[in-house]
Amino acid sequence: MQLKSKNLTVDLTSNNKIFNCLSPQGSWIFHRFGRRNYPLLELDFQKITNFIESNQINFINFYSVYGDPLAYSKFEDIFDFCENKNIHMHINTSGFYKNIKNNDASLYRIKLYGFTKTLNQIIPDVSVKKLKENLCKMKNCTIEYQCYKHNLIDLPELLDFCFENKIKLICVPGVSVHNDLNHVIDINGNWLCDIYSVDNLDYMHEEIKDFEGAKNYFEKFLEQDLVQSVIGYHVLKLAFNKKEGKSILDAELLKYKNTDFNKLEKFITVSGHFTKTFDQFIDVSCALPDDWCSTDFNLHNEYMSNVFVNLSDFANNKVSL
Repeated sequence: MQLKSKNLTVDLTSNNKIFNCLSPQGSWIFHRFGRRNYPLLELDFQKITNFIESNQINFINFYSVYGDPLAYSKFEDIFDFCENKNIHMHINTSGFYKNIKNNDASLYRIKLYGFTKTLNQIIPDVSVKKLKENLCKMKNCTIEYQCYKHNLIDLPELLDFCFENKIKLICVPGVSVHNDLNHVIDINGNWLCDIYSVDNLDYMHEEIKDFEGAKNYFEKFLEQDLVQSVIGYHVLKLAFNKKEGKSILDAELLKYKNTDFNKLEKFITVSGHFTKTFDQFIDVSCALPDDWCSTDFNLHNEYMSNVFVNLSDFANNKVSL
């Protein structure tokens, strides 16, 4: 399929050696407990490179919803392909893969959920030492630090590390599922504790330039006890019953709204389908498992309504590589 475009966001693979319960791997509208049954997929190398070349793409955002671009079996090959075509690359990765490649047109972006003291509270059994080694190998790197009340204590050390290694740092509110609340649930579905996102702090939402001032500011925050909460229980009980539904690839949804494809930017999911916006790219990817039912969407809820519109539009207008 030939679509004239310059910018591309593409999900190469759903393979990932890291499980993050705060990501769509373990959490979506109707699912909270353990790893979701998303399919293990990766894009065909020949198809995606043919599309890139025929459409004269000059910028690619490698973004995996479940996986990690560096877990793609041909990551080195597609990096070299893009380098030879002078294509700029943004590579979103966890930081725990070591097959790192650099050039002047590549940029790495890492979502980080803690550092030496708190990272293992969210992502167990990962080595912060290896993370540091990998980050230092990235020529152009930006860390997007997901801020929760409990992980602010790690920011002074992280600020020192970023300053010493010329790594950019942006603090953003951690993702939540109810007001500022989220849950830490292991891969087997065991509820461990609740965590709380923060947004109303200094040095947030933009790249930190004043490392010393930021360090002094974050040194005032103290260690937080992580516990299960009553509110957390009442939020989670809504997800106790497992949904028996269909993947978005098999679902038949009422045609709710139809929009045109973006002529300036393309989005390709890990299933090889085109979407019309980045939000639709995320929503369709999140709906690949069969743990949701369209009849459970509350269309009076703005977020659910927007997701449903995206899914309906996709289900009635499927286009693939």
